[in-house]
Amino acid sequence: MSHTGKLSVVQMSGESLEIDMASLPSGWRAQDLKRLLSRKLSCPTFRLTLLDGHTAIDSRDGWHDMGKPLQLSVVQAAPVATVHDFCGDLLEAVSGGDVLAVEEILAKGQCPDTLTFGGETVLFAAARNGYLDVVQALLDAGASLHRRIGGWFTPLYIASWQGHLDVVRLFVEHGADPGEGLCAAAFRGHIAVVQFLLDSGADVNLEDEHGQVPLKIACAAGHLEIARLLILFLLRHGMEMQTDGLLHAAVRGGHLEVAHFLLQLGADMYGVDDAGDTPLEVAAGAGDLAMVELLESAGIDTSPSRGCHDSTMPCRNPVFQERHVWMTPLRT
Repeated sequence: MSHTGKLSVVQMSGESLEIDMASLPSGWRAQDLKRLLSRKLSCPTFRLTLLDGHTAIDSRDGWHDMGKPLQLSVVQAAPVATVHDFCGDLLEAVSGGDVLAVEEILAKGQCPDTLTFGGETVLFAAARNGYLDVVQALLDAGASLHRRIGGWFTPLYIASWQGHLDVVRLFVEHGADPGEGLCAAAFRGHIAVVQFLLDSGADVNLEDEHGQVPLKIACAAGHLEIARLLILFLLRHGMEMQTDGLLHAAVRGGHLEVAHFLLQLGADMYGVDDAGDTPLEVAAGAGDLAMVELLESAGIDTSPSRGCHDSTMPCRNPVFQERHVWMTPLRT
């Protein structure tokens, strides 16, 4: 049940903040009020303490538990020196998604970049599990967004891989490069994350650790709607489309719908991969009869005299023709 009315929160300066209780979540706890005050006061939640008179309020308490007060006080703690005395406690709290315990530990000055047993920071663990409130608390405490695992993987990459859109959004709002997560989201099929990252300015042609661009990754993974989204994005922004290897990637993965889509766009059916094989030869070698049938029905000439590997073929799709988009030979 939501509460109505005003709650007055008095600061140490004597200034009072009037809080409309209807703006708080239904069944709100002191922690929810602290989060609201954190935004208003630009102070991390873990540095705020609520008082009812001279009694500190437990962050887990609801309004009824507090005795339905209409006036509270809030105290902002000064920053304390960074310590490393509570690493195990912070790791346990983050792993369990216990934001209240996390904030209590951070309030003691514990370094927010504590490492897990796997060598990543606790921010990676929170991002992987989608613990939005824990991620927020760690960022408020100064946790680094830019640490990398293996020289490549960032917290944003991990959140994108897992499809945690709210965490991805928070990282981008805090200055993470949206391009860091695009390949991960494309591979895993998280279309909402892909769309958000594109809207946030991600480099659509940024390569992953294997030198693959998001579009090729989506084709290889069989994510038709993401492939379509990426192609339309490239077209609408007049950007160069890296078409090399797209059809081979779809064929090699056995993704009929993606292969059919690429063929409709006029993908080069005669391009060869590093082994010198055409898409048809790849499909035949894998024993993928359905893919072989698709490629043959698309008009592939199986005659060895075809010899069009060096030709440039325009898109047959009229929508693409209107935009003067040409598909170059697909070579890996």
